[in-house]
Amino acid sequence: MWFDDEPEARVQRVQRARRGGGTASREPWHRASLRRSLVVIAVLLLNALLVTAEASAATSTLERVADTYVQADRPTSNFGKASTLRADNSPITNVHLRFDVETITTYATAPAIGPSVGTATRYSAQAYVAVDVTTPVKNSGPVSLALKRSSSTSNAYNSRESTSNRPQLVVTTSAGPPQPPQPPQAQPTFPIRAAFYYPWFPEAWNQSGISPFTNYHPSLGFYNSAGDATRDAHLRALEYGKFNAGIYSWWGQGSKEDARLPGMLTRTTATNSPVKWALYHEREGNGPDPSVAQVASDLDYIKSRYASDPAYLKVGGKPVIFVYADPADGCGMVDRWHLANDPTRDFYVVLKVFGSYRTCAGQPESWHQYAPAIRADRQTSFSYSVSPEFDLTGPEPQRLPRDLTAFRDAVRQMVASGEPWQLVTTFNEWGENSAAESAQEWSSPSGFGQYLDALRNNGR
Repeated sequence: MWFDDEPEARVQRVQRARRGGGTASREPWHRASLRRSLVVIAVLLLNALLVTAEASAATSTLERVADTYVQADRPTSNFGKASTLRADNSPITNVHLRFDVETITTYATAPAIGPSVGTATRYSAQAYVAVDVTTPVKNSGPVSLALKRSSSTSNAYNSRESTSNRPQLVVTTSAGPPQPPQPPQAQPTFPIRAAFYYPWFPEAWNQSGISPFTNYHPSLGFYNSAGDATRDAHLRALEYGKFNAGIYSWWGQGSKEDARLPGMLTRTTATNSPVKWALYHEREGNGPDPSVAQVASDLDYIKSRYASDPAYLKVGGKPVIFVYADPADGCGMVDRWHLANDPTRDFYVVLKVFGSYRTCAGQPESWHQYAPAIRADRQTSFSYSVSPEFDLTGPEPQRLPRDLTAFRDAVRQMVASGEPWQLVTTFNEWGENSAAESAQEWSSPSGFGQYLDALRNNGR
């Protein structure tokens, strides 16, 4: 099956590039310049990726597959590593989008192209161009697509190797008969594997005058945390990495992160993901210490809005909250949280450790360390934390190098420890370059990257 990119026929579905807006001190946004981008994906295992039809229509955007182009006058050459895809009629140059073809497909070995399935409408540079490919993807199973050009004028498109606006397939499911509700996933039991998770993108791609504010290229691109496609991809990645929970960075009532939390809880339930969510109370460790009344207000707010959600993490029936701390915090912080968390609120509180935390009179339910510059940290009887790297983007020196072998060893030690909380610092703190999420620099055949592969295999 193939489609023509000549601007003649009407197109039925157009996908536009998403862009964020607005700025904040820790949440700036990134706008990348775009080339033409082909909105189509090939050879999908649709039985695994298509969304089951619900009572109302749903849309998801899928990407991250291999692609290449082939050229008649260079029949044995492969262009699978190119950052752009070319289509031409002189010489004949066709685009192929397919899993696992980028290192083997040449003009001489390319599969035969079948009947046409669509034609692109008129379009301009720096924009997506879309083709309706409903016919080949309406049923489950593998699908291959190729792009041919009638004109002898060459065109270029972003490929999978590009840093932005890579090929996508937009799948919209029509309304169908109501599906029986899925029972909520059960709460996990100890040991619980959790990752520190950051929902502050696209704003955080631009910080301190640096854009993008990271040393790497996330496999999902410079994404928007508020997008359901991003949420769904992250839920799949967390499940793949054997995470029971995400520790969701939360900056207070009415913050951008707070506004995005309901969407994540909704997608977790809608996809029947086993991942649960606990909040990471960031304000305690950033800025003036909150009073007992302010902490109590936050706990009431979280309990009334989120704690009853089936996707919210609970231990012993108590909603879990992690609390960050600054270097000056001590037993006074423990006392404030103990007073605020009275029996009417009854949270499972996990405070960040400090030097003499074990000597405090009023102990919380548990303790954790947040130290991404340390490969492995054990707080006996409470938690074990591992980190892939710590290198704050910008001029500061790297404090923990990325080392897959060392990370695997740390994961093995974490699993062997049997500690109740087994934590990864972090899933996607790209500004500190501590992310375990997949990036082009450590991609893998699984599609989830080498660090999530290491976690899935428990370091083996």
